[in-house]
Amino acid sequence: MRVLILLITAILTVLAFSAQAEPEKASADEGTTTWLPPLLTLQWENDMFAGTDRHYTNGLRLTALFARTNTPTTLEEALQSFSHIDEGGRQPQWFTLGFGQDMFTPGDKKTETLIEGDRPYAGWLYLSASLHKLSTCSSSSDKNPDCLDSVEANVGIVGPSAYGKETQDLVHKARGITRFQGWQNQLKNEPGFVMTWERKKRWISPPKTGWGYDFIPNIGVSLGNVRSQINAGGSMRFGYNIPRDFGAPSAIKPVANLPLLQDNRLGGYFFIGAEGRYVAHNIFLDGNTFAASHSVTRKPWVYDIPLGFVITKGPYRLGLARIYRSREFKGQDKGAKFSSISATVKF
Repeated sequence: MRVLILLITAILTVLAFSAQAEPEKASADEGTTTWLPPLLTLQWENDMFAGTDRHYTNGLRLTALFARTNTPTTLEEALQSFSHIDEGGRQPQWFTLGFGQDMFTPGDKKTETLIEGDRPYAGWLYLSASLHKLSTCSSSSDKNPDCLDSVEANVGIVGPSAYGKETQDLVHKARGITRFQGWQNQLKNEPGFVMTWERKKRWISPPKTGWGYDFIPNIGVSLGNVRSQINAGGSMRFGYNIPRDFGAPSAIKPVANLPLLQDNRLGGYFFIGAEGRYVAHNIFLDGNTFAASHSVTRKPWVYDIPLGFVITKGPYRLGLARIYRSREFKGQDKGAKFSSISATVKF
């Protein structure tokens, strides 16, 4: 099964990036090659805010977002094969680059031997590149561009070379917290890859100014030796001067969030969402693909419920979310809770 997943991933990747771009009409900004300063987002997730220190215990991701005029032409061509071309010309496009690190541990810090009934120790260090295209969906009732197609590739390493132990030890030492003693049982080194497609559609649009709300559902699929799954969900926002982007920053996921900060107005909103996933493979639960390693019995159906708030002002955005995640493997006594803090600045 794992070998089949790798084969399908490789085939889809080759087809995706070798697909011929659809013809498009010239636009006013065609030929612009200036690389403008990026929009940077730093997101940190940790379960210490929920009073725990186990399972998905820490995640960190830094992402740089570039506008369409900054996108290399080779990436533009790849993007066209994944999205719509409107009759009136091009719609906005974005390109993101990033890197991140995730850490997973069992619940028992002190045991040095393998804990067979609990989650494996694992670290995941990766680079990401994603392409985003705004378009008008065929299901839209008007000509407004209300769909966002995104494709992201994550490439990295699972195992000791991801430096999960070293990073966690450094933080625990600085905070005076007991270190985990069983990192010698972590998953073995393995190159990791995930290819993800996701579509978001703005079903309800907020007003340009003042109080309002919106609703944005999403669907997606991921394939790779790190994670293979199908997901669907949505989020609703309530607030003042809600930006016309595609949702609030919640949990770190294979496709980077796309914040669009466009003016100097002060705004803020509360949000709540839900996302369900059918997980066909998760290396952090199923263990290494080719080498013998610790594993647990994965639950195929998992869901997240994020809620939180965001404040925006001109080129800045600050978000705080609490995520409730259902049990991910058999024997897990209860679901996980962790918080996510994100900060975005537009240069």
